[in-house]
Amino acid sequence: MQEFEAWRVKDLESRNKREKEWYSMREAAKIEAKQKALEREQQLERRKAKKKAKEKEEAKKKKEEKQAKKEKKDLEELERRAKIAEAAAARRERGKPNDAEAELAKLIKEAKQGLEKPEEASTEAEPSGVPAKAPAESKSLENGIIVLDDE
Repeated sequence: MQEFEAWRVKDLESRNKREKEWYSMREAAKIEAKQKALEREQQLERRKAKKKAKEKEEAKKKKEEKQAKKEKKDLEELERRAKIAEAAAARRERGKPNDAEAELAKLIKEAKQGLEKPEEASTEAEPSGVPAKAPAESKSLENGIIVLDDE
């Protein structure tokens, strides 16, 4: 019986040893599975972060391109407006006298010539019998006032 008891004790010890090994292997497998899951999750998070950073970079690049395009468009609009303003100023300058004093002297001179020869302009008649009108830009002196005819 002692033999049986010794065998039983050895058997229990070996069974306990196998169970401990099996339990430790099972625990190691669980820990390994948790680590793999954690690694996958971290890898997924890194991919998401990388993707998000890439999307953010693309959005930033798109925004910069859009801003550059807008600035270019604004610059073109500014240049267009400057050209229009320049052309308008040139048109105004062509219509204006270059020197106010020179223009005044010219008007006075024309007024004096108008006093000396007022009858010549009014007596000239066209073949149809209608008196000739002075050009639209002509100036005349009426009662000492220079009048510009705008017809």
